[in-house]
Amino acid sequence: MDDITWRNNTGEWDHVDQHIQALEKLRVKHNQIFKKVVFAQRDDKQDIAQSHASELVTIRAEINAHLNAEFGR
Repeated sequence: MDDITWRNNTGEWDHVDQHIQALEKLRVKHNQIFKKVVFAQRDDKQDIAQSHASELVTIRAEINAHLNAEFGR
């Protein structure tokens, strides 16, 4: 039995794929917000940079929650 058939019959891989897709979306969001922090600091807008940095903390917590839920890290 090949992996594709096994994957479709059991759904186990689909569950892992959902976590991987969620992590990928969070990674993209993290990178976008991180760039905003860098540009705000470069433009000497510390209040905006701090606001974006607090968003990063939330995103990193979400990433860690996904990793803990799926992979037991």
